[in-house]
Amino acid sequence: MVRQIIVILGDQLSPNNPALRAADPSQDIVLMAEVGGEAAYVRHHPQKITLILSAMRHFAQELRENGWTVHYTTLDDPKNHQSLGAEIIKIAAQHKCTKITLTEPSEWRVIDDMTALPLDVTLLPDDRFFASHGIFETWAEGRKALRMEYPVVVVCRSLIRRIVWWDRSHERTSCVRSALMRFRKTNRRIKI
Repeated sequence: MVRQIIVILGDQLSPNNPALRAADPSQDIVLMAEVGGEAAYVRHHPQKITLILSAMRHFAQELRENGWTVHYTTLDDPKNHQSLGAEIIKIAAQHKCTKITLTEPSEWRVIDDMTALPLDVTLLPDDRFFASHGIFETWAEGRKALRMEYPVVVVCRSLIRRIVWWDRSHERTSCVRSALMRFRKTNRRIKI
């Protein structure tokens, strides 16, 4: 009897995946599915898709070698519904299991799809990121724009100021001066 189905997505290929850590290989099965819907929702380079599918297949084999029961649906399987939700429902019906556990997907679109399934879906927090949703929301509160460049620009400005201060207070060296000039040429928009 299968206790729960552990869904592993293509960007969650790690033996330290929270869903795998919360599972028992003797009672749970792992579901991995190559579905056209995930590969086609935006344009991807064919080599990227090949890399992800290859990594998924290798990870599934690694899980099997470590004692997991893995149900793997390939892209060219004639019974493949080409939708992650439909594949989950199909495998749940085959194993008469209603409990689905997965690590929180990295896209809102997939989170919405998973929570809309007519099954008992548990989304475990993804601990692969530096900050949880709560920490990020606290940091983002009150900011006009959430740009990744902002902290980098602040760090670069303070680094330039330190180099300039060091250069002015110590004997000038061609090494520091050339590094500063190269940095200023490539980052003309930054005012010091």
